[in-house]
Amino acid sequence: FFFNDTATTEIYTLSLHDALPISVSAPAEASELALFMTGHWECVGAYAAGCRSMKRCLEVCSAPTHEITRARLLNAIGSFTYNLGQFDESRGQLSEAVTAASKIGDAELRSKALNNLALLDMAEGNTEAAIRSLEEVLPYERAQADDDPLTRTLSNLGYLLVISGDLPQAKTVLKEALQVTGRSDNKQGAIPCLCNLSDLALEEHDLDGSAAYAQRGMDYSEELNNKVGAACCMVN
Repeated sequence: FFFNDTATTEIYTLSLHDALPISVSAPAEASELALFMTGHWECVGAYAAGCRSMKRCLEVCSAPTHEITRARLLNAIGSFTYNLGQFDESRGQLSEAVTAASKIGDAELRSKALNNLALLDMAEGNTEAAIRSLEEVLPYERAQADDDPLTRTLSNLGYLLVISGDLPQAKTVLKEALQVTGRSDNKQGAIPCLCNLSDLALEEHDLDGSAAYAQRGMDYSEELNNKVGAACCMVN
């Protein structure tokens, strides 16, 4: 279930939040409830409340049978502490989530945790570390049917490669991203790829190419009423 009305969502979120302590005798069930609620907490920006509840669940999920649940909680808490600006704590939680996911062989969860670590590294200006995390994710995402995560990863990786000065590799990665969006006519996903390609062309002193990519991104943004995308393309 999901409510478009933010106030209703917040009321329901608080009700579920209050119910969590009742379920501590069943830690797996309480944890699944908390993990289910992450979307609602994100919707209303209740990251602190979400962290408190998930940390309580983490404390009681100590049995060997709870390894998967603990790994998922660590990734979710790490994402929330990142959004709260608690970067050191976030790094510890996400690193632990990567290790736990690797141990239990959960490639999907490991991919999510590495992506979150890359976002953290990007925020802290650790470009090389972010590149390494995203490159680790790519083999898994290329093998999946869902193109959206692959598009985001490739676009972010291409952006970081431009920053690092590896323009040839950045071009290869961003053109792959654009090709992936074309498979499903994903114009929304293509917009950041086009903005990054426009930046890359500027770095190569290709003004015409940069303008062409930016214009294509503008056209998609206007068609989809994506004001953020339009603003990025206009800057280029």
